[in-house]
Amino acid sequence: MKRLHVSRSEATARTSDIKAAPYTPQHVLDLFEAFRSEAGKALLFLKSVTSVAVHVQRSGADQPQLLFKAALTVAPVRTSVDYA
Repeated sequence: MKRLHVSRSEATARTSDIKAAPYTPQHVLDLFEAFRSEAGKALLFLKSVTSVAVHVQRSGADQPQLLFKAALTVAPVRTSVDYA
């Protein structure tokens, strides 16, 4: 599990060499929602990642809340050879 603090203030954004726009908590939630619809497809292209879960720590909450999770399941491979 990896914990990230992903909101960024105007002061932090101003010093960025990449993008000068701040990200509010609502911006981050919107990004997570956009990722939710693509998470399953993204897992198809990540060789060592089979699942992802996004939790949000709400202000005043004791535990993080699950926002969504996605997992890649692979059917077992069956091989058979039939000779006529």
